[in-house]
Amino acid sequence: MADQRLITYIDESERGSSRDGGFYLMTAAIINQEDPSLNDLRTTMRRFASEQPSRLLHATKLAHKDPATLLKAETAVGQCPAVNLVCAVSNIARGTTFEDARQRCIATLFRHITQNTNARVFILDTRDNLGISAKSKTPKERQNRIDFDTINALVKRKENPNVDVAHGNDKVIHDLWIPDIASYAIATSIMRKDPARLEYIAAQLELMEACVLPVAQRKQVSITAHPPTALSEFLHQTMVEATQKMTALPETDSPVTHSYSLAETIGGIQLISERSRLCLDVDDPPGESELGTPYLSKGDEGIGL
Repeated sequence: MADQRLITYIDESERGSSRDGGFYLMTAAIINQEDPSLNDLRTTMRRFASEQPSRLLHATKLAHKDPATLLKAETAVGQCPAVNLVCAVSNIARGTTFEDARQRCIATLFRHITQNTNARVFILDTRDNLGISAKSKTPKERQNRIDFDTINALVKRKENPNVDVAHGNDKVIHDLWIPDIASYAIATSIMRKDPARLEYIAAQLELMEACVLPVAQRKQVSITAHPPTALSEFLHQTMVEATQKMTALPETDSPVTHSYSLAETIGGIQLISERSRLCLDVDDPPGESELGTPYLSKGDEGIGL
């Protein structure tokens, strides 16, 4: 049964390159909209944003121009009982691309969250404003569509229940600042092999390797037996290429090489998260305050599955 109180906001971070090795991660902030502590967090985030020239919170910019505020923002996220964080990390290896890694992360997050929580509403930070970058050769009008294709394929194969998914802009949906802040902290921790970097958000964090392959990346996909007539032409072609090129990938697969000691770092972060949870004072009730309501702007793209 879907819990309408829960909305999941997702943002990403990346390090390195597909040529030299690196990783891509996506963090989902599962937020209870009726928890009184959420309004306090939103107020704090808006106050931090008001101190920035852009009136927005972007972790990368804060890290270079105002690192003290970034740490304060991480602390605020970590102290908010309304927020639970789930992060999937994919290593860039074996000739894969950042897009491959992103879709692994999405498949892993959606399967994990829908199997372990009642959250069924998801808002991903939009990519339509990115254009074509050196790391993503995909035209901007197709970038969000690829995410939908991955999720649709999982639902059609009954690996996920029906979900409602939209892409939103953090200029309008400020709750997307929460996974942005968390993603940057996690990526920095992995890069520096420093789990202690996550001390502010560790109590709410569940970190995993992105080992659920999207349908398009599985060897088992049979184009003849299961024609993807309801999927986009782009995904169909991707599935054909994946069937031809990937000859040894099972449904779940570990893409980790050890260029960043990813598995070891994840283990260290998981350990510090468990210790942080043991230290929580569960008898300390959150303060009461009025709740705000997130919304989508008129131009935001959404899909109901």
